[in-house]
Formats: sequence, C-alpha cells, structure tokens
Amino acid sequence: MNRTLMLTGVLIAMSLIAETLTAQEPAGTPKGIPKGKPAPVVEVPAIHKAKLPNGLSVWLVEHHELPLVAFNLVIQSGSDHDPLTRPGLASMTSDVLDEGTATRNAIQISDELETIGANLGVNSGTDGSFVSLRTLTRHIDKALAVYSDVIVNPVFPQKEFDRLKSQRLASLMQQKDQPTSIAANAFAHILYSSNHP
Repeated sequence: MNRTLMLTGVLIAMSLIAETLTAQEPAGTPKGIPKGKPAPVVEVPAIHKAKLPNGLSVWLVEHHELPLVAFNLVIQSGSDHDPLTRPGLASMTSDVLDEGTATRNAIQISDELETIGANLGVNSGTDGSFVSLRTLTRHIDKALAVYSDVIVNPVFPQKEFDRLKSQRLASLMQQKDQPTSIAANAFAHILYSSNHP
C-alpha cells in the first residue's frame, strides 16, 4: 500500500512539474500559435508529346530561363530484363556504350564533348537504361552529332570491355567486405529468390 501511495505521489509531482513548465513561456515568445504561410504554387510546364513513325515516344518540356538543352533517351529495360545466365548484362552494356563508335574512340568522344562544355551520361538501373546529354543551345548540332553516334553506332570495343569487366569484378569482390552490400544482396535474394534477375 505504501508503494501505491508513493507511485501516486510521484505521478502527481510529475504532473505538476509538467503543468508548470508548459505554463512558463520564455521571454520574447510571441503569444499564440504562429500562422503558417500558404503552400507555394508550383507551375509545371506543359509536356508536348509526339510519336515518331518508328514508334519512339518524344516528350518536349520547354524552359527558356537558361541557354541549355537536355536530352534523355529512356529505354524501358534494365537489369530486370537480364537473362539469369547473364547477370549484369544491362549495366555492362550501358558502361561500354560510350566507349567507342564506328567513327570515334572513347577519347575522341570525350574530347569533342569537353571542347563545347557538353555532358554525356549513360547508365542503367533496375527497370530502365538511360542516355542523357546536356549542352549549350549554341552547340546543339555538334553535341547531337556525338550523342546520336554513341546511340546508333556503338562498337563495344573489346579492350574497353575487358577494362570495365576487371573494374566490375574488383568492385564485386569489395562488396563481400561491405555490410550494407551484403545485406542488400541477402534481402534481394530473400525477396525475389534466385530465379529472378
């Protein structure tokens, strides 16, 4: 019974302290709850959509604040389409795609884009592969010449493939010592089983 009285006393004391603290406002605190500002209005530009005769969808979004143009080719196929016998096929393909064409090697591609301040990116994710280009509008013709060459005429040079393959194998070996990579791989295996890319 004494324990019950002590516990009740402690609870009452805590309640009184809490009331006292909430009743005291620091000096300079404005009275009442401050009013929030209205949510900002976000104006999303219109998307102009078209379809080419070959079935390719084209989306155009216009901003005219800066003299820049950006292209992004989206291929709706990533590592989720890798054959079970060839894991990493999509990501290795995207890694080697910009390493050489029928008319340009990797250094020439890099140099041509660098001289005009353009940026080419190729990557692959789980459900898509992407080839992007950013350039100044005044260099659009030169940048598009390299961009289209990389997309349409890749030669996947063996030397570059071997170099990237060695880097990938070293990265996979390093993952065996990284707890986050081990956990991510184990989670994916448990979630999808070994019969899923």
